[in-house]
Amino acid sequence: MYESEDEDLYDPPHVKRKSFLLLILLVLAAATLVVTGLALLAYMYWRRKQHEAHQARFMELFEDDESLQADLGLKEDL
Repeated sequence: MYESEDEDLYDPPHVKRKSFLLLILLVLAAATLVVTGLALLAYMYWRRKQHEAHQARFMELFEDDESLQADLGLKEDL
């Protein structure tokens, strides 16, 4: 009866080492997931900003620019 309780309290060095290695692997996996998630969020933010800038340039094509029309002689005088 006492022997089994003593065995539960005492872990051999190889068991402690395996537990430590498992803990390190779990921490590395969690850190990898966090870094990957942050990189994905940064990429999505960059793409959204790039898309907004592209839309702004596209909308400039359709703006009524009077100086351009005057330069090209397209302005109609009323």
